[in-house]
Amino acid sequence: MTAYLDFSDLLFSGGSGRSGTTVVGKMIGRHPAVQVAVPMEIKFLTSGHGLLDLAGGRKFRKNGRPILRKDGNLRLFEKSIVGKWWIQESKIAGKTGLHVGIERDYLEQLLEELRENFYHDRVMASRIFFRKFVDSQLAKRDRSRWIDTSPPNLMRSSEINSLLPGAKFIHMIRDGRDVACSVVKEKWGPSEHFEALEWWRERLMKVISESKKNPEAILHVWLEDLIHFDRDESFNRILSFTNLSEAAPMRRYFDDEMQPKAAHSNRWQSEVRQSERFSTRYLEIYEELVKLGLPKPKMQL
Repeated sequence: MTAYLDFSDLLFSGGSGRSGTTVVGKMIGRHPAVQVAVPMEIKFLTSGHGLLDLAGGRKFRKNGRPILRKDGNLRLFEKSIVGKWWIQESKIAGKTGLHVGIERDYLEQLLEELRENFYHDRVMASRIFFRKFVDSQLAKRDRSRWIDTSPPNLMRSSEINSLLPGAKFIHMIRDGRDVACSVVKEKWGPSEHFEALEWWRERLMKVISESKKNPEAILHVWLEDLIHFDRDESFNRILSFTNLSEAAPMRRYFDDEMQPKAAHSNRWQSEVRQSERFSTRYLEIYEELVKLGLPKPKMQL
């Protein structure tokens, strides 16, 4: 089997939801060398019964039932990638999903090759599948780098690092108080501010734990530093980490679109009823996370 072992052209942003993973992907995607994943969150790598679970040999379904068949993970992956990940409702309007980023015939070709290679070496088969998927997107616009913005990327970074050696990760961190205020407006998250704050804590703890397994592959960036307090330094840190030169379209997007007024910072002060107790709990969580290894921002809002 052909060895596809180098994934140093891949970038993954992530963190807790509503923390800037998308906006940093859009910024990096303005660089002429970078192709943003189509769709921006491909889903099939980190979601349940996705490629990581396939390569890792997941033992149980998401409902807790054991996977007994030898090809159980393969069947679940195939069902999901042509089903729920192929066409999805867009948050803005219309439809999104993998159908906007790969032709169905070529996807079927990749799946057939995945089936043929799976029983020989499921890890290498998964690598080849992902390498060819990414290469098909790079070739369409003659780009040399690729970035996906799925928030769970950082919660599974060590698994991605093992499957796709050479990939790099940008961990976007945002003040948990503002994250909570944003999350409660989403269908997929907690609907109460204090619950959303604990939701943020759990995800940051997972990211910190994962980050310790491959620290050299991860850049931690506070959104508040990037937007408010340390703009140029944060921008340059991203360029240095990704080995990208400064490009005018990328800088223009940063200067024009990533302004403090667009970040909706400190919204918690007006949106949370018990704002003082809420802030106290946030600071307790923040200190706990710092002790566990979370880097501090330049300053707190």
